[in-house]
Amino acid sequence: MLSRFVGFSGALVGAIALLASGIAAPRHSFCPVTPTPPPPQSYRLSAVALSPDGSRLAVGLPGGGVWLQAEPKGRIVVWDATEGTHLKTLEGHEEDVSALAFSPDGEYLLSASHDQTARLWDATDFEPVHVLASHASSIKSAAFSADGAYLVTGGADETARLWDVQTGNHLITLRPPIPDSRPHSLSVLSVGLSPEGAYALTGDERGGVWLWDTGTGEAIREFREDEEGRGRWENHPVTFLANGDRVASRKWDSSISVWERDTGTLVEERDGVGGRSPVWFSPGGAYVAAGLGGGGEVLVTKVETGETVFETEESGTGNVHGVAFSADAERMAVATQEGVVHLWDTVTGERVNVFDHHRFREDAEIDAHPKFE
Repeated sequence: MLSRFVGFSGALVGAIALLASGIAAPRHSFCPVTPTPPPPQSYRLSAVALSPDGSRLAVGLPGGGVWLQAEPKGRIVVWDATEGTHLKTLEGHEEDVSALAFSPDGEYLLSASHDQTARLWDATDFEPVHVLASHASSIKSAAFSADGAYLVTGGADETARLWDVQTGNHLITLRPPIPDSRPHSLSVLSVGLSPEGAYALTGDERGGVWLWDTGTGEAIREFREDEEGRGRWENHPVTFLANGDRVASRKWDSSISVWERDTGTLVEERDGVGGRSPVWFSPGGAYVAAGLGGGGEVLVTKVETGETVFETEESGTGNVHGVAFSADAERMAVATQEGVVHLWDTVTGERVNVFDHHRFREDAEIDAHPKFE
């Protein structure tokens, strides 16, 4: 064993001296560091979605990992949002769900997962309809076109992919240009489709926002001003506004930028809210929600003017990890790191329901868990 320390002559001489004097040298052994358990309230939900009419809530539950080994991965729990009753638990994904979305007509629920697949479910009985599998890595984002005929997924394989909803067929692959100097792969973190599905938007890990022709798969333009501050992102939402002639995104410094789709002209830029916390756009892009601090509060503002339209009360002690709107934005679901989803009426300011997922386990009856008023 001493040969391992030949280069450290001083340490070797000291050890020999200790042994010669009859004193045992200290014995060093490797002790693995036991990870500190998460706080009991920590149960980060992986995704959340509201149906267009706000009547149903879908939530992706975490599974696996050091502290969730008893939790099966890839489960989705569906609730009656008004009554607070459990409708169904969906299983099929082999890894955690990364994104959820209801189709604009409310007929389908779309789920995307780290297992490299997306799934379409019938939103009436929540039976599986299609498995969409062509990504080569985790799927990070997913969205429908406004007419519900198409959907787009974005993945860690540096691509976005367009799909036909009725057939489940993969139609085209969009591959954002990647700089040769990139330090790592660039996931497509956010995607969007124009109302008629003719154009797509992608937001990548570098902060790039690209407009695409979905008929040809060609990149039309990138919306940006400079490279300053661009680095690895965790949340980079993009969206089409209203009739699709404008696009919006959250920049690296949390400001909101709005461009003309056809010219790339920057028409609006305003400071963001919530610091560098994630933000979420409402369907149609009229509103943007941002988490405020660690109390679960959310501020909702108009994208094009910055006007505040709604601010929630404190909703616990954890950060906001997901926000979903109904089609008219009159209902908003807020998921916190406590494993709780708060359903808000943005018109009256009232909390409609609270859904607690923290204690949910495979062998537990979900209806037995408390629903806080």
